[in-house]
Amino acid sequence: MPQNRSEVGFGVPKQMITFRLASAITATTDPLLRFYARTGMTPLSFRICPLTVFDRADGNETYTLSVRAGGVTISTANTPVTTAGNMLTAEATFAPGVRIAKDAVVELVVTLGGTTPSIPAGSLVTFEYLEG
Repeated sequence: MPQNRSEVGFGVPKQMITFRLASAITATTDPLLRFYARTGMTPLSFRICPLTVFDRADGNETYTLSVRAGGVTISTANTPVTTAGNMLTAEATFAPGVRIAKDAVVELVVTLGGTTPSIPAGSLVTFEYLEG
């Protein structure tokens, strides 16, 4: 049984890379973040949670997140946020068993669509994974 919310499985600690956007994103950002996996990892989620509502001026804006490792997209559920709904979080998830190899280049990508998409400055960006 996990001892706290930061542990999953058999007491394996969940790791997070978390940061806030210094400025708004108004165009596709490929990549938003690039890093090297210092150890093998199992990705859990990649999400952006804004402090304010995503731009909904025209009602046709979309926000899609994806993750690449070694140049290959590994996220399977690239869940877009459409501005017609009230969703405030965009998230990419992964199929069970997906692994990122040690020393792989990992890239977090944000794809924006529509007339005037915008993710506000200060939005929280989180990539969660299990190390090992």
